[in-house]
Amino acid sequence: AFSFDHEVLCESYIELGRELRVAVLEKDDGSFQMLPCIEYFLTDDSPIRTPQHKLVTDSRGVPTTAVVGGRKCPADIDDVLAKKLLNLAVKSHTALGCRDYSIYDVRVDPQGEPFFIEACLYCSFAPKSVIVAMAGEVGMKQREVYEMFVDRSIKRKREADEQAADGAAKRLGMRA
Repeated sequence: AFSFDHEVLCESYIELGRELRVAVLEKDDGSFQMLPCIEYFLTDDSPIRTPQHKLVTDSRGVPTTAVVGGRKCPADIDDVLAKKLLNLAVKSHTALGCRDYSIYDVRVDPQGEPFFIEACLYCSFAPKSVIVAMAGEVGMKQREVYEMFVDRSIKRKREADEQAADGAAKRLGMRA
């Protein structure tokens, strides 16, 4: 590893317990709603999700569709774990400067402690995308999820434009 850089990050392997996808939505009041989690079923023989767990590919390696099965939504999560997952997701969301929503892969060790694996900050609102599937478990439709994020983005843009115009007017000594 030192042949590539003078610093190396070493982390402990988190023993296989459960692997979950955790998502939070920012609500209009600034609070967070954790969506129902997805649990991915892994085994001792295959303890890490690989591309083969996620996508079906053709003979050239081009993805053709998502793999069906091997997961459950909503995952069976007790209140204690749910509280830990929400805390982890909100802290991660805030630390990364996310807006509107964020999704995380989390490994839960056999003792029930969650560990952040990675942030999944891509944006897909396809009918079978994870955010749509998770939101669907609380009764939100695909279009509703998409329009909520678009409306918020439009609102932020308008507010930024108004602030910029106000700032320009003040710099010129004018009042709006």
